[in-house]
Amino acid sequence: MVGSSHEDGQVVCPPVRFTRFTLRSKALIAPLAAGWPHTASSFSTAGDLDKVRYFIALIVVVATPPAIIFWLFVHPLISFWRKLGPVLTYVVMTIAMVGLGALIYRAREALLRVEFGFSWALVVLGLLLYGSSIYLERHVRKQLKLSIFFGLAELRSKDEPRELLTEGVYARIRHPRYLGAILGLGGMSFIANYLATYVLAALLIPALYIIAALEERELVDRFGERYEQYRGRVPRLFPSLRARESEP
Repeated sequence: MVGSSHEDGQVVCPPVRFTRFTLRSKALIAPLAAGWPHTASSFSTAGDLDKVRYFIALIVVVATPPAIIFWLFVHPLISFWRKLGPVLTYVVMTIAMVGLGALIYRAREALLRVEFGFSWALVVLGLLLYGSSIYLERHVRKQLKLSIFFGLAELRSKDEPRELLTEGVYARIRHPRYLGAILGLGGMSFIANYLATYVLAALLIPALYIIAALEERELVDRFGERYEQYRGRVPRLFPSLRARESEP
């Protein structure tokens, strides 16, 4: 017999050597034997993609509710928070929102129990939406000072001078940052493909409408007729293709 030797009338087989080719062949055959038409590396890739989806969903679920609740608490009580001052306001609210985020994190298993798997079509759609939000945010940041970007200007006295933005992206939409948030969260929801992220994305739209209405009440109080005219020309969340800059 080829590959064997005789010793005392018995057939002795040489030891089996597991070469790199043998191990690779086993890795290719094992999934096929189990009825799964992918290689071992595909399992690793699929697992990594699922981890990424879960991580995105976790960020959305933990961070979105505190961010919304933050401004839903600040705007209706703006007079109180202005007396407290921007620094103390952010300290108090940040501690409260971090605590809320921690509670949500503890319930993550229940909140992220329902998911719909990986889909390249949804990933592409999600990336397009998220890319649109980044593009819009870049235009917004060109016009916003850091104090306005982080909401510090709203927490200061209404008698302090403040610029009314009516040009650039603000000539087409009154709240471009909120539209960017909707696009961004929608994109992350499609990429993650979890039920909880879709629910939050759907709830974000009415929540931002409420926040925008509360914010505009403050802007009318601050700018008066100038903001009333601006509000009459420019849509709130869904932009106009034609720029409508303020009249001199």
